[in-house]
Amino acid sequence: MVNVFLVKTRLELCMLLEHEPVFETETNHDSLSCCPLLLYQKITVEKLPDPPQATTLLNRYSTDPQYQQLFINLEPYINKSAVSVQAHFSLQCTYIIFRTLGLRHLTVVDLQNRVVGIITRNDLMSFQLEERLVCQLALQKRDSDEQPLD
Repeated sequence: MVNVFLVKTRLELCMLLEHEPVFETETNHDSLSCCPLLLYQKITVEKLPDPPQATTLLNRYSTDPQYQQLFINLEPYINKSAVSVQAHFSLQCTYIIFRTLGLRHLTVVDLQNRVVGIITRNDLMSFQLEERLVCQLALQKRDSDEQPLD
């Protein structure tokens, strides 16, 4: 049985990238047994053990042609029950989900449940500002309505 967890931070992704055996070619991507899976405890850390080494590795991965045809299958590491919204979902309901669950990002899917985008907190900041302004204006209007006319 494979334990499934969510790679949710850049730090966790960097820890995964430090283990070269996770890289796969296009020909062996169907087999989960081809690459050793890393335990959750191995990739969840408070800080990178060796930041200069991580930077060197990331630079090598991005420039070395050997890595241009490789990929990492993240399927064993993702939470398949993660919260998502349909592409036609209302902005107000999406904002409420964000606030209620304290999310940092939310996956947007189409009717076939394929990912079509990601909404982040920053994407909803203007909506949050608009909501606050509407509340503030409503309070000001109520206060002005309650003041007696001279």
